[in-house]
Amino acid sequence: MMFSSRYKVQSSRFAARVAVAASLFISVGATWAQDVKTLAEAEGKMMFYAAFNATDTKILTDGFKQLYPKIDATFYRATDAQLMERILTEGRAGRGLFDVVMSTSFYGYNLKKRGMLAT
Repeated sequence: MMFSSRYKVQSSRFAARVAVAASLFISVGATWAQDVKTLAEAEGKMMFYAAFNATDTKILTDGFKQLYPKIDATFYRATDAQLMERILTEGRAGRGLFDVVMSTSFYGYNLKKRGMLAT
């Protein structure tokens, strides 16, 4: 019996800690998202690099424009290898022009490893 009671106390403490951490994470995340939205609206544009077909890319950017009408969304569509080369060239020039990139995991991993993607 003693073990069961002790387990319940530890379990409730753990649940309380998880609840506090989750609420903190959610409030920080909401604040961060609002800050990003405000900065993006001030800039007024978003460049999306994509490695999949142009029709799907256009549907995504059109949907983005509906959600955020103050931000002009444009896209550049190319193969993974072409996107990688373009992003690396922009990085060497000190001018990253993309805001969002959608690529395969191989190229995404390499960009992350080189410090070209935000965390």
